[in-house]
Amino acid sequence: MKLSEKILNLRKKFGLSQEELANELDISRQAVYKWEADISSPDLDKLKQLAKLFNISFDYLMNDDIENTAVPVEPYKYTPRSVFNTELNVDFHHADIDNGFSKTRKASNKKVLETLQLRKSKAVAHLKSVGATEIVFIQPNATIAFFYDENKKVCGFYHTGEIQFVCPIENVLDFSFGGGNSSVVNTTAKTLVSGFGSFNTLGVGTIPVATAIRGTSAHAVLYYTDDGTNVKNFKLNFNIKNICNLSYLEVLKHPMNSGSLEAYEANLMQQLTKTLVELKGKIDAFKQISARITTGELSIDSIDVFTYQNSNIKAKKEYEEYLLSITEEAKKANTIDSIKSVFIVGGYILFIALIIGIFVYYYFFS
Repeated sequence: MKLSEKILNLRKKFGLSQEELANELDISRQAVYKWEADISSPDLDKLKQLAKLFNISFDYLMNDDIENTAVPVEPYKYTPRSVFNTELNVDFHHADIDNGFSKTRKASNKKVLETLQLRKSKAVAHLKSVGATEIVFIQPNATIAFFYDENKKVCGFYHTGEIQFVCPIENVLDFSFGGGNSSVVNTTAKTLVSGFGSFNTLGVGTIPVATAIRGTSAHAVLYYTDDGTNVKNFKLNFNIKNICNLSYLEVLKHPMNSGSLEAYEANLMQQLTKTLVELKGKIDAFKQISARITTGELSIDSIDVFTYQNSNIKAKKEYEEYLLSITEEAKKANTIDSIKSVFIVGGYILFIALIIGIFVYYYFFS
């Protein structure tokens, strides 16, 4: 058997690619290719490295007449890598919580977009600190993110300030999603109206306002195996709604909505659906690499779950402080709103009393 054939057979028995063997010997992949194609031969030093790497005799490599002297190689056996899962799946209310915008805050805070962007920046920093090489925010108005680590070959999800799920891509079975109908949540803003002359009404009127638009059943599910045998899933249920209170006119005047609330609803759902379609394509592509991992052709390190646990400790503390600050701001805003309401009502009462006083004066004393 020629040297070129021996190198090729040994490499395959050990489950190495040409590139991986080249890395072991600190040479180029092209050099390995030329050896196996019998275009060139290894020098003496590389022959010694090959003998040591494959646990065979130097004579076996050097002598074409020597056969079957290689030590038998055990078939490669894949050891499933562990999954990190905090068991906290994304539910409808998480999107709003992760935005950090209470209803009062949405109405009063003029920097909601800046605040959201700050949350996203922190999320990116957190994910990159553990090796994420690709980050996708699934919902535009919430810090819910899918991430992928190209080096460790794992993917996962981040929300509510923490990394919630990390899965080796060879454990991924399927990713599916669906979206339901959207609906507008309407409220009525009460206003006190009065007038003179031809306008002689005095009372309370109502003005309809669209305060939130939400998807009723937008969801996504990632199916995976935890140890190569048990099938599990990680769920994401999305609440499609905007982060700011919107009046009808604000919704209708936006060019994308074509003067229609229905168009606005459709745009929100379309954004999410587009992201999930792209995400499914990405996850489906993982399966091509997964086969190489399970056959041993691609060597991957095991997952250290403590890395993610420890990284979440600091993030969780910061997130709790963040939520506490939002609660305090909401209380402050509510107090200010209450004071404003007292002054407004008091002003209306004084105004009505003045009108009644003027009417009594002219009626009885003029």
